[in-house]
Amino acid sequence: MYIRLFLGILKYSFSPAQCSIAMDYPIVLLNSWVLGLVTGCIRDQSIYSTNLLVKNFIKFESPTCTNLNVTPLLRVFAFTKSTDSGEISAVLHDSSHKILVLFTKECIERFESRYGQRITYHTVHSLLLVKQANLRFLTLFQLRSKFGVVGGLRISPKVALVYLEISDVDFFQRDQIWVSPLAEKMLHYVYGDVEYEKKYGQQNVSPQGIADFVLENDDGLISDEESLPSLVKTCF
Repeated sequence: MYIRLFLGILKYSFSPAQCSIAMDYPIVLLNSWVLGLVTGCIRDQSIYSTNLLVKNFIKFESPTCTNLNVTPLLRVFAFTKSTDSGEISAVLHDSSHKILVLFTKECIERFESRYGQRITYHTVHSLLLVKQANLRFLTLFQLRSKFGVVGGLRISPKVALVYLEISDVDFFQRDQIWVSPLAEKMLHYVYGDVEYEKKYGQQNVSPQGIADFVLENDDGLISDEESLPSLVKTCF
């Protein structure tokens, strides 16, 4: 099955224009696709009334049956927290950018039944094939409660956060793929990219009509000088 899928991935993931980007990172199967997909789904001057930005943001059944023009492969960078409702949060990445993800309880149960192991067991640095995921807005309250402390994450109070809510995922390569610390430092969160800030800045995206959360200024996530109410406009 995966030999055939691998051939499909070579066909769908590496166009000449993309190949040089993907090859900069030492795992050649990974492509740079997350940033373009996340920024491409936002309509200019958009107003959202729920935290669901795009339902079925990723829908992949096979290389020829998908809503994407690239195979959604991501590598596990780190797991961050287990939630009280049975979800597990993590940081995943493509060849250039990291993004916050949340594995649903149903996704975890399906994965662990399929592979006979916990989703967190020796899977850091493994390659995953994301088969289904929604794209959702993330509040600072949720960032703290669902993701805990996320190393290296820098956020702006003027830029909306998003995360992938993954409901179905497979191993693509079960082995843990290690790269040098220098290569890992090449990876940046999508949230600090200029194009992301342009698309998800307050001047372009306005999540309205949703209850605000009141946070303490000393929660370690933002500085005292930054304004909270303007950012925290979405809830789960």
